Amino acid sequence: MNFPVLDALEDGAVHLVGRRAYDLYENRERRPHPEGGGAAGLFGYVVPRTVNADRTAFVLAIIAIVSIVVFWSGVTPLFAAAALAAMERGDASPTRRVRIAEALAVVATVAALVVTLAQSHL
Repeated sequence: MNFPVLDALEDGAVHLVGRRAYDLYENRERRPHPEGGGAAGLFGYVVPRTVNADRTAFVLAIIAIVSIVVFWSGVTPLFAAAALAAMERGDASPTRRVRIAEALAVVATVAALVVTLAQSHL
């Protein structure tokens, strides 16, 4: 089944994470970023070693949703992108619960972005 809205949200999340990675690279000498190690661990260890893509994507998506409580840490987009990447590694089509969890993770990422922008008075 094709979900154009979810595909657009996935593209937005990938762009957001890419932008965050670029910002981390540009500011690497000015200040340390604690989430840099988390990205390396998720995308360098967890995602490539995914055996059960549905389960891994579901767990990462749920962590992304729950991490909205600490949105200022910047881990919500990280876990959402990792959930999307883990699902892409799977051979089979994702189950409905995984697609719903991924969609909610992307919504949590957008919510974190909106809250951050609102707090910065933009």
